[in-house]
Amino acid sequence: MTECTEASLADALAADPAALVARLNTLEAELSALKEQNIRLLERLGSEPESSLPVALSSGHTGGSSPTARIRPTATNEWDRMPAEIQNMILAHAGALTQFVNNCISNIDSWKFNEALSDAFELDWQGDLRILPFEKFKSNTHYRTFWSLRTRSMYVRVKALGFDFLKNGLDQAAILNWWTDLLDFKTPKHLTHMAVRCGSIATLKYLVDERRIATLDAEHARLAVCFGHLEMLKWPSAWQTAHGRQR
Repeated sequence: MTECTEASLADALAADPAALVARLNTLEAELSALKEQNIRLLERLGSEPESSLPVALSSGHTGGSSPTARIRPTATNEWDRMPAEIQNMILAHAGALTQFVNNCISNIDSWKFNEALSDAFELDWQGDLRILPFEKFKSNTHYRTFWSLRTRSMYVRVKALGFDFLKNGLDQAAILNWWTDLLDFKTPKHLTHMAVRCGSIATLKYLVDERRIATLDAEHARLAVCFGHLEMLKWPSAWQTAHGRQR
């Protein structure tokens, strides 16, 4: 397969636009025919449609022991029968995780890393998370990335990586998914700060009004403004008025 970039397409467009458009139309028709053929084949085999895609696009793949075995389709499926041009077009427009595990990103930056990690969370990807360069971006792992984490099994797998710098993100994932059994209530101020960062009024009410293990102060208001959760300022103000004292 040729390199997974769009540079060759840009060069071809500059050299002969009409020829490139004609070629792309041909490839589109070939891809459509392959999809139809693939659907008929899968109907006969009783397989899932996602099994014929690049593996990172499939949320149920477990793979083998080596990085390549984990992420590459087998040589007998429809993916490897596609022309290289179609493969490259698909990969060029795929998500960051798919591009990374298929070696289409030679020098990943923090933006692409967070995109890839978010893809892994959204897909509940079953590949080896250790192939992602966590330590390289330990100071650039964005808190919002963890808002895509939706399953306890993924939470456990990420925590098992043993990186302390992922704690805040994991706490926010637990807060947003209401996994209260995974929260450390010995650190209530930390939890209220995390709740404000991810905009969870329900968690603040739970910690302050129900469990009564936390209070609110000016720092919480500052965080709400800083992280763009202005709606959170209404509830603490109402709470303070109802309780007749400043928190």
